[in-house]
Amino acid sequence: MYNFSVFMPKYDRQENVPVPRKEGREVQVIFLWEPNHSEEPYRLQLGEWNGN
Repeated sequence: MYNFSVFMPKYDRQENVPVPRKEGREVQVIFLWEPNHSEEPYRLQLGEWNGN
């Protein structure tokens, strides 16, 4: 299990091009590696760890 904190900026559109703002929020991302699951050995979870 790996735990990351990622900053997600808010965006504005200028001439149909996304432009990031300075404000946004921090999101906790958890990367779970389960090598025993051959079809999908990894998964991502956003937010607090709930044990599932």
